[in-house]
Amino acid sequence: MTADEYVAVNYQLWGQQPRTRRVTWLLYVSILLLTISFGLGIWQWVRHPTTEVFWGFLPAWGIALVYAWWRQWRVKRELRKGYATNTALQQPISYQFNADSITSRSTAGEFLIHWKKLRYAVHIGDWLLLYPQQMACYYVDLRRLVAPATPAALEELLDEKEVAVY
Repeated sequence: MTADEYVAVNYQLWGQQPRTRRVTWLLYVSILLLTISFGLGIWQWVRHPTTEVFWGFLPAWGIALVYAWWRQWRVKRELRKGYATNTALQQPISYQFNADSITSRSTAGEFLIHWKKLRYAVHIGDWLLLYPQQMACYYVDLRRLVAPATPAALEELLDEKEVAVY
């Protein structure tokens, strides 16, 4: 997994979180309301040039826009730092799926996880993230599955093992 892929997948996961969605929605609504307020001020000034346009809006609008950009930049930067410190993500990992378990092999060793221990899976783009616990997952690149394994076959296996895929 490359750093760019890691950032893209995890940024999308971050964006799907309820709290992230709520804060993003509030941020964009506030920017919209500030823009409407300024537009109404300009409209009133056009109709009555003697009234003053409230220019105090501009700093608040600018701060909101800068915060919206900075927030995304900061999350992506933190994800890149996390990738750089996690050397296991930078090593090739091979997975073997069978009826009882998933085996992963890398330079760090071999790990076996039984299907019963898998809590859920998340499908994002070309990646399937398998979660044995809330804060850790296995990243499976669906583009690199070797026949007879296919994304559809893996999805069927997950359904058979009653692993929820989101």
